[in-house]
Amino acid sequence: MIAQEIVDAKDRPGLWRLEHPSGLWAAAMVTEEYAGQFALADSVNRSESTNRDPKTRQWQSSRFALRHLWETGWQKGPMVGLGLDVQKQPSGKPYVLDPVGQALPLALAHTVGMGAAALVLQASILGIGVDVERLSDRFIKAWPRIASVPDWHQVCKAGLMNQEAEAATLIWVIKEACFKAALVQKSLFGQNQIIETINIISKEGNLRWVGQVLSGEKDHKEILEFEAGCLNGVFGSNLNGVFGSKGISPKEIDNQEGLPWFWAVAWTNG
Repeated sequence: MIAQEIVDAKDRPGLWRLEHPSGLWAAAMVTEEYAGQFALADSVNRSESTNRDPKTRQWQSSRFALRHLWETGWQKGPMVGLGLDVQKQPSGKPYVLDPVGQALPLALAHTVGMGAAALVLQASILGIGVDVERLSDRFIKAWPRIASVPDWHQVCKAGLMNQEAEAATLIWVIKEACFKAALVQKSLFGQNQIIETINIISKEGNLRWVGQVLSGEKDHKEILEFEAGCLNGVFGSNLNGVFGSKGISPKEIDNQEGLPWFWAVAWTNG
């Protein structure tokens, strides 16, 4: 099932979320600019919101995305009883406790100008991951370290033929999200993961993909589901026509202004 995309372009420009129809998980993304306009509820975070350090602002935007998941809730109401304290398992994976004390896995990510969060809402999901990156040609050099040639061909055939920067950025966010979601992580992200399937969803608005990644070593294999997509530089804008047959030009990439963000959410039940 495909997650429902909600872009609050009218009332909340810069704030976007996904709600999986089965209730498995929810995810949110928020721009740094939007997050900076609103302090979190407690006084400590209010004072931190004025911090000018770029890395701190990025981290705060991912926490704001997580806070948004609490405030908006899952489908019909707030997730009453969830705490705000992010804790870590011995493996380093973050989680929060639900009202009965059960650990709910979560994932955070941030990049220049954007933060993201994904939260498990059902106990059947044991791992979740999220990543977000702005389109960049730097991933063209990086993708061979984390992906195989078959991975590359799979992604290119899923609507990104002759669009190297776009394909490479999409590969990166998928592999990073899957690495965070995997229950066993024995090597650097991407090196023990194979993109089994990836299909583009034909729809108006922001581009979307769904698929599966096979992750693990010989003694442990797991299938991870993922959804990925591309959001325009201004949330809610239509991306149709943004990618031509040759993709976005190097000059446009160097300019950075208005470039889209690629994102991915991955999850597994082990």
